[in-house]
Amino acid sequence: METATVTFVQHKAWPGVSQKTSKPYVRNVFTDTAGLDYSTLDEGLASQLVASLNQPVSIAFDTQQNGQYTNRYLKSVNGAAAPSFVQPPTTTASTATLPTSPDTRQKSINYWAALGRAIDSFAAAGLDPVSHHSELRELTELYLSWADEYAA
Repeated sequence: METATVTFVQHKAWPGVSQKTSKPYVRNVFTDTAGLDYSTLDEGLASQLVASLNQPVSIAFDTQQNGQYTNRYLKSVNGAAAPSFVQPPTTTASTATLPTSPDTRQKSINYWAALGRAIDSFAAAGLDPVSHHSELRELTELYLSWADEYAA
């Protein structure tokens, strides 16, 4: 295991479904100031790192050579800011609805993935997604329709 002190400047989330277990996952990829990518499936670790973007943190990671590519898998972080969570509104058991069916869960995953791609597209074009929220919604719906077509 290697250690380093880095500053992550970018975060991308890549949702997917395990072919072995059929369970959904999110691969979080963080890019440092040198342009190196580090990834993790650990949601707690990813939350800490998202809260610490643009701040130096000490990390531990494993490196794996894959042909011409080097994969870096995050194992732990020190010096990261504590993630801030918004408290959800209080609901009673009779009014709470949770997506329990695999179909509903997959639709949710597809929506958030489409929104993430749309935000990344705006960032690549140098546009503020908040200032162009209606266009962001349209692009999200377009990406979502592509996901639906691919799944069909």
